Amino acid sequence: MWFLYTAGHGVWIFSICPLKTRKLRFLLPSRLVMKLGAILVIVTFLLTRIRHGLAACTSGSIRLVGGTSTSEGRVEVCSSAGAWGTVCDDYWDNTDASVACRQLGYESGTAFGSAYFGQGTGSIVMDNVHCTGTESTLISCTHSTNHNCNHAEDAGVRCIGKNMTKINY
Repeated sequence: MWFLYTAGHGVWIFSICPLKTRKLRFLLPSRLVMKLGAILVIVTFLLTRIRHGLAACTSGSIRLVGGTSTSEGRVEVCSSAGAWGTVCDDYWDNTDASVACRQLGYESGTAFGSAYFGQGTGSIVMDNVHCTGTESTLISCTHSTNHNCNHAEDAGVRCIGKNMTKINY
């Protein structure tokens, strides 16, 4: 079985074969070919994952951070750039919180503002969120990507009801 992995200025090409024929080649732009052990593949892969972040996310997915349980916390949304950001509490209410909680597999939720679960870092990716209550994801609610907030206004939720355990990141 052959695999191709690109990163930086080169291309990793390696095969998984019987132990005696296991091969790994790294093709540099200068076409220099080096044969290395299979362990180098693992180390390179892990270092790349660490450099690019172990918690890579999918745009629109959400997570709760800073709560005392998995059912509560500051709401963080994965931006279209693939980075986690927070939600501003302007107009944040129980309807918005319930949409966020349903996206995570709960039945409903209660809204918290003023960084109740602690202040986040990085970008504030949603402001002036207004959900009707029928949305399946928070990102599908009406909102602004421009904001007049700081992290002292990060929105949070406490989710209630049965967790259906959806994986969102």
